[in-house]
Amino acid sequence: MIAPVVRCLVVAADPLLGAEMTALADDLPGVQLVGVIAPLRAVAGRLPPCDVALLADPGERGAPALRQLVAGCGRPAVVLARSAGVDT
Repeated sequence: MIAPVVRCLVVAADPLLGAEMTALADDLPGVQLVGVIAPLRAVAGRLPPCDVALLADPGERGAPALRQLVAGCGRPAVVLARSAGVDT
């Protein structure tokens, strides 16, 4: 039986963090990276087809865009944050 492939979209405001998350996703078996985009771009446009959105450290300023993205995403979203707070 062939294991299913999970299509992953990385959403990161910081290009360096986006690159790190991309490397992480590329190393996971069964994960296919479908793109890396900034949060505001993700909110403004259509998301590439994916099974899960990996949201990397949105920070306080990114929290409103993050909420909008998750609400409109229609798919599971995983938030990786340096600090957990009410906004995150």
